[in-house]
Amino acid sequence: MLTDVLEDEFRSYDRDELIRQLVAAGVPAAELQTVEQAAHDEHLHERGTLRTVTNVDGSEVIATGPPVKFSETTGSVDDVAPELGEHTSEVLAEFGFDAPTIDRSLADDVVNSP
Repeated sequence: MLTDVLEDEFRSYDRDELIRQLVAAGVPAAELQTVEQAAHDEHLHERGTLRTVTNVDGSEVIATGPPVKFSETTGSVDDVAPELGEHTSEVLAEFGFDAPTIDRSLADDVVNSP
């Protein structure tokens, strides 16, 4: 198979040298990063692919920004996902549950709230 032939050939190269040669030949190439490496990649932060946001507990976390970039429409991620149960009372109220029922459900651990 072609994959086997290519893998055998690529094993004879140093990774960094192979990437340099491929890029010099006009072939898009880059090393694969671990999640940890990508999370701290300066380029990904500079272009807004990743950004640091404040978590609900006050700590800073790395979050993904909008996956695509448009020339005239900016997108942003300015908040983190809500904490488990953070909006439980509001959602139940929107579905018609009254305050005493919501309070009882919370007290009886029928639903979660932080």
